[in-house]
Amino acid sequence: VLGLFLKSEGGNPQAALRLIHLLRAHYQRLALFAPFECASAATMVALGSDEIHMGPTSYLTAVDTSLKHDLSPVDHSNNLVSVSQDEVMRIVRLWHEEHGKTNPYPEVYKYLHPLVIGSLDRSSSLSIRICKELLGYHMKDRKRAERITRELNSEYPSHSYPITAREAVRMGLNI
Repeated sequence: VLGLFLKSEGGNPQAALRLIHLLRAHYQRLALFAPFECASAATMVALGSDEIHMGPTSYLTAVDTSLKHDLSPVDHSNNLVSVSQDEVMRIVRLWHEEHGKTNPYPEVYKYLHPLVIGSLDRSSSLSIRICKELLGYHMKDRKRAERITRELNSEYPSHSYPITAREAVRMGLNI
């Protein structure tokens, strides 16, 4: 068993996959020790671990996709704004609740370039695939892995929502 101590604000999800793949080539079991923040891509590293050790100050976060694209909207200071897949899907859902089956995209495109939405979808697909791959290192129940993946990618209203040990256990992670 390799014990990995990790405190991180996140980073590149593909780096998380490469790190777990490298460690799994040399160790059959991984134990992650997360005494504090283990966010975003660091949560993905946790997903690739057989067991996650968390204390009272520990938390994981959602792994939902957000990005700044060259065609993203800009704020009042003319800086690119980060846009999340979850935000776009919530806009579409709210549109359908208010306007029925009409197409929301002509209105959305006034604020978000179609290439931004396409990039978000692609990035979100990557995040989902990485989560499933990481859980697959130790979780044989595919339905459980899919549920956890879906929850971390689309069920939280905030990317930085702190997922405590108690909630991680309810989610089905080995805490």
